[in-house]
Amino acid sequence: MNLKARLLRAGAWTAGAYSVELVIRLISNLILTRLLFPEAFGLVAASGSLLIGLALISDFGVRAAIIQNPHGDSDKFLRSAWAFQISRGIILWLVLVLLCGLLEFPYIRNLIPAHSVFSDPTFPAFTIVIGFGLLIDGFESTAYGRPWTPNALGVG
Repeated sequence: MNLKARLLRAGAWTAGAYSVELVIRLISNLILTRLLFPEAFGLVAASGSLLIGLALISDFGVRAAIIQNPHGDSDKFLRSAWAFQISRGIILWLVLVLLCGLLEFPYIRNLIPAHSVFSDPTFPAFTIVIGFGLLIDGFESTAYGRPWTPNALGVG
């Protein structure tokens, strides 16, 4: 198969997968709008937007670095990337806790319009709880597609 055909085939798979993801996201949002009352749906959407924004702002491209680096398949490099990724997850969650803690101060709370979802008293706690996923995501393996060996974990 020539390069052009492979490129078109890969592009079609990528576009198809992205389209399916968007359809599933739309359907899940429609289901959530029926299951949740409007205030709860707004709370989930605002918290999710804040989490996505934090994750995007702090994305350093660990996966791209692993793929592009000539040492990307060495255990030492992968362990270093994993440690960096874990640190990022912990720092992100701590920043989120700090931001949500700031919302508890009366001076800052008074700056937020009363009808805003950010003025909801449950917003900070709810966001901190679902934001724990940022910390958990930091523990995702950096050894994509590699077979497991005891030495990959530094054992032996």
